[in-house]
Amino acid sequence: MQRNRWLLGITVLVLMTVLMAGGSAWAADEIVIAQGVDATTMIPNMQSITSTNNVLEHIFDTLVWRDENLNIIPALAKSWETPDEVTWDFHLRDDVTWHDGQPFTAADVKYTLDFILDESVGSQYRPYHVLIESIEVLDDHTVRMVTYEPHPLMLARLSMTQIFAQHHMEAHSMDYLASNPIGTGPYRLAEWVRDERVVLERCEDHWRGPAGVERIIFRPIPESSTRIAELSTGNVDIIVNVPPHQISTVENSPNARIESVPSVRVIFLGINTEPEGPLQDSRVRRALNYALNREILIEAILEGLGQPLAPGGLSNFHFGYDPSIEPFPYDPERAQELMADAGYPDGFPLHMMIPDGRYAMDREVGEAIVGMLRNIGLTVTYDVMEWGVYVNHINERKLSDLYLLGWGGATVDAEGTFGPLLYSGNPLSYFSNAEVDALIDRGRTTVDAEERQAIYSELSHLLAEEAPWVYLHQQVDVYGLSSQLDWQPRSDERLWMYHAQLR
Repeated sequence: MQRNRWLLGITVLVLMTVLMAGGSAWAADEIVIAQGVDATTMIPNMQSITSTNNVLEHIFDTLVWRDENLNIIPALAKSWETPDEVTWDFHLRDDVTWHDGQPFTAADVKYTLDFILDESVGSQYRPYHVLIESIEVLDDHTVRMVTYEPHPLMLARLSMTQIFAQHHMEAHSMDYLASNPIGTGPYRLAEWVRDERVVLERCEDHWRGPAGVERIIFRPIPESSTRIAELSTGNVDIIVNVPPHQISTVENSPNARIESVPSVRVIFLGINTEPEGPLQDSRVRRALNYALNREILIEAILEGLGQPLAPGGLSNFHFGYDPSIEPFPYDPERAQELMADAGYPDGFPLHMMIPDGRYAMDREVGEAIVGMLRNIGLTVTYDVMEWGVYVNHINERKLSDLYLLGWGGATVDAEGTFGPLLYSGNPLSYFSNAEVDALIDRGRTTVDAEERQAIYSELSHLLAEEAPWVYLHQQVDVYGLSSQLDWQPRSDERLWMYHAQLR
């Protein structure tokens, strides 16, 4: 009896020690990640949302992948070749199985791309692949893609396109698939409690070999102060979007540290130019750009963690970025002159949508912009929205006059920004201009790098005149990390945990 009491006491002491350290008795091989928002679906290739893709890329694989230096490397495709300028032959791995044990084949690749290209599906990835004319299965492990024209971005596009299991997709409804994924990735979905947690468990027989930790948990925590508290107490291991004014709180924690990295993500104010009205006039759109003091937004709200975004909206990581193009200066007098020239000397009413908790200080940035626009005579009303509600407006094309948005540019190429966001008729575009469309078409089919750069420089200059957005800033990503975690953030915002380790 005495021995039993002694063992019980030791057990309680161990549990108390673990809990006081901020951990849990079962979390020794588990990484908990706190993003600002939950995943929106478990069907990949439907929405261009980084927070969702950060979950899905652990469940699904791509044909090719970007390493931590953003270089393209083999993944499900072990090699590829281009017999001519419009033909791509991909040789697939023959040792890959789906999470249900069925073999991965070239038919799954064809099914995935056919699915994305089907206009009735409504995939936001369709614009990335519209140059593909045909997909042919040559054998179980070889697939051929033929494009209408030369396609220099083929690999970049495929690096962000996750492959479906044809047998699984065809057997179930979209509603079922949205919560029950089967992939070939290093983790499988174990549990999804919406707005609480996504639990992923390691696949021990993954073709890459088993990942570094057994379990990954994604928790949506919109409030930055709550994320920081959870990190400080050891309940989470990674938090995103640490606000500048709370960096010191993390740095002073004995259990956590700060890591920051220049980001490919740009933040802008989208302008809905589709309805008849003043926003169809480029003078008005330029006036909005002159009305904003970007330096104040960056210094006062972001505490220097960002840099002003120049017309074109490309980060300095992107192919096609032209450093000679300067950001709009703060010039409220010029803004009012343009408004008067356009016939609106007394301003007009506008409505603006602002997400809350998705981007660094998004609410605060948005509300500051509202005040700056009012200073030039505009009557601005606004709604601050939880990200899930905001995404619904994005997907249903119900964004208002102005809308705050970020774009990560996973292709790290100008076309990956211009095509989806500015090409006429694309799901995320609220702008249409024949000259812009023609330059986008030329850029995505031109193979010569110098010629492509010249095209994108010309396009960025044109976008300075057309001003389809209010250009804000290029983001610096700030993460809070557990002191026990061995992991380095990437500039493309991918929370790729395959190589992560707990010390």
